[in-house]
Amino acid sequence: MLWLQNYGKAQMTAARLPPGQGGYRVLFWTIAGLLVLRPIIDQVADQPWLFSIFLSTVLLAGVWAISQNRRQLIALAVLAVVAMGGLLGDLMLDWTTRYSVAMIAATIYFAWIAMILSRDVFKESRRVSADMVYGGINVYLLAGLAFGSAFAALATIVPGSFNGLGADSPFGDAIYYSIVTITTLGYGEITPVSPIARMLASSEALLGQLYVAILLARLVAVHISSGQDAG
Repeated sequence: MLWLQNYGKAQMTAARLPPGQGGYRVLFWTIAGLLVLRPIIDQVADQPWLFSIFLSTVLLAGVWAISQNRRQLIALAVLAVVAMGGLLGDLMLDWTTRYSVAMIAATIYFAWIAMILSRDVFKESRRVSADMVYGGINVYLLAGLAFGSAFAALATIVPGSFNGLGADSPFGDAIYYSIVTITTLGYGEITPVSPIARMLASSEALLGQLYVAILLARLVAVHISSGQDAG
C-alpha cells in the first residue's frame, strides 16, 4: 500500500500546474476575446460600457496571472481597481479626468504585467513549455494594450495629438491603432501628429519587431538545448 500512496502523490504533483500557467492561458484567451469581439460590440451592441466590462475582465485575468508574485500583486490590484473604477464607476470627477486617470493606470498596469511575464519567459529554462509560449504571446499582446492605453490617455489629455483619434474616440480605436502599429501594418486611418505621439508610435513599432525576433530566437535556442540534453 505504501507504493500506491507514493504513486498517488507523484501523480498529484505531476498534474499540478506550474506557477502562472493556468493564469497565462486565461489571460491569453481574455485578451484574444477582447480583440476579436471589439468590432462586434461596437457595431452590434453599441454600448460603450460593455466594452469596458470586457476590458475589466482582462485586468482581473492579469492579476490572477501574476498571483504567485505576492510582492507586486497588491500594487497591480490597486492599479486594476483604479482603471476599472475610471471606466465603469462614477468617482465624482468629470469624464475627461476620470478617463485620463483610468488610461494612465491601465498603461502602467499592462506594462508592469508585461515586464513580469517577460522575466518568466526569458529566465533560464531547459525546455519550451506551454507556460513559456503563452507567456511570450501575452507579453506581446500586453505591450499592445499598454501602448493603446497610452495613446488614449494622450489623445484625451492633449487633444490634436493624433489625426483620427480624439478625446471622444472609443478606447477600442486606440487599441486598434496600437495593434496595427506594433505589427507595423500602418493602414493610415489614424496618424500621430505631436512629437510625443510620434515618439510613442515609433517606439512601439520598433519594440514589436525586436520582441518577435528575440522571442523566436529564445524559443529556438531552448528547443535546440533541450534536444542536445536529451541526446
